[in-house]
Amino acid sequence: MALLPTTHRIGRWEREHCKTDTPLGRRAKLTGRVVAPRLTAGDKQLIRDSYKRHRQLGKSLKSIYEDALKLTWGCKPTKNSEGFFFYYHPQGRPYPTFRQYQYELFKGIGSEQIRIDKRGKEYVRNKTAASRGRFTEHTANLMERVEADGDWSSAHPIGLDKSPLPRIVTVRLIDSLSGCHIGVGFSEGAERAEAYRSAEFAAAIGLRRYSGLFGLDPGEFETPSPGLIQVSITDRGSGATQQVGDPAPIRELATAYSGQSKSLVESHHPRTSQDREAPSHMVSNLGPVQMAAQEVMRAIAHNYESDASGRMTPEMLAANVAATPISIWHYMETRGRTAAGRISFEAAVRRFLQRKNFSITRRGVTLEHFRFGSPDFDVQKHLRRDGVASVTGYILPMCVRHVWVESTVGLIQLDAQLPFADSDSQLYLSLTELQHHAERTRASQTAQRDQRQAARAYAKQHFLEQTGNEFDRSSRRAGAARLGNHRSKTRADGDFS
Repeated sequence: MALLPTTHRIGRWEREHCKTDTPLGRRAKLTGRVVAPRLTAGDKQLIRDSYKRHRQLGKSLKSIYEDALKLTWGCKPTKNSEGFFFYYHPQGRPYPTFRQYQYELFKGIGSEQIRIDKRGKEYVRNKTAASRGRFTEHTANLMERVEADGDWSSAHPIGLDKSPLPRIVTVRLIDSLSGCHIGVGFSEGAERAEAYRSAEFAAAIGLRRYSGLFGLDPGEFETPSPGLIQVSITDRGSGATQQVGDPAPIRELATAYSGQSKSLVESHHPRTSQDREAPSHMVSNLGPVQMAAQEVMRAIAHNYESDASGRMTPEMLAANVAATPISIWHYMETRGRTAAGRISFEAAVRRFLQRKNFSITRRGVTLEHFRFGSPDFDVQKHLRRDGVASVTGYILPMCVRHVWVESTVGLIQLDAQLPFADSDSQLYLSLTELQHHAERTRASQTAQRDQRQAARAYAKQHFLEQTGNEFDRSSRRAGAARLGNHRSKTRADGDFS
């Protein structure tokens, strides 16, 4: 038995159990000596403790090692006679080399945790972590899970005076199962809750009817059927506020700065190329409403353009279903695989659109000095004795071409109207443009009041200079005017008219 190899001990040897004090490891090429000291269990624990004390996001392992040698082991750098810098301990105590320090950390803490400490959880999750499956694996029906997020337009819209306006934030709703864009909402100048409400309104009434509010006709494009969302996934910004209105039955909030928590909508944002030229900005030749209509059409076309081959099942391929989001939508819908809730148009208007108070005068219904009307809305029935009144209504802030007001018979749609026959394109205004229109109207009325007095004074002065008579030179006499002499003289001259 003494001559047999000790195979039973293979894989059980550990350096800590070696009782010799001789340094182990490879010899240095220059000196021929083993420079790495023997590490005890206390030294290894000290390495781990020093790492936890000095680690920091963005800090490299070499920088942590330098701080550990200086602050934990008390080492100092110096230069030898050959011109090489090295660390030494004033009392000659041993300290770990960088390779020992790194090896012990990889062994005791793990390379994955070290990468997380240096680059952050999201970077490691996005770049190096192994995939845990597709985000749609636990979704069985349409509209079961919907992701929402907003992004800025690349160009500034142009106003009626041809000056650039604040950029538009577009919020998109994407169905997790099919990848269809089912809703688009907008806000001007900032990401606000109204953009999320508008997007959910678009999903509730359908993109075909929603596009008609912007003056668009999808034509041959088919759009997803309308419905309410069951599970909504948003970030912790405007989409998570109470101002969004009645939320979906289940609302998930993505972790801050965690793009993969709603990767579908994040990956569908329009791409913009970067350059290294001097700062500049883009100005579109479209107004806010036209840019919003452009995004609505982009969403409708995306459902045909996007490659959905990764979502196809064997049954879909056998049924010759096209690899597009809209085809998957129709395939699933014909089989009753939808979780969308149903809602009437009136209920959707009251639930998602912005409420406003409209003024009613004999001129009609007005909002921000802009007039709206409909043959179905009788203004006289709503007026008080003083000739004014108010009514509650609802608007789509990005396009106030149409509004809806409450009446005894339900909601009535009113259309924007011009003071005379002209191009209807002027009626497609956003709420911001409508407010600017009201400001210009008030400024014009103020200027007109000042001009009225000056114009009347100028007319009187100019009349005096031209004729030598006062413009309003008249005198009042007692009694009625006696015209008899004038009449008899006229008859004597033969004028009997």
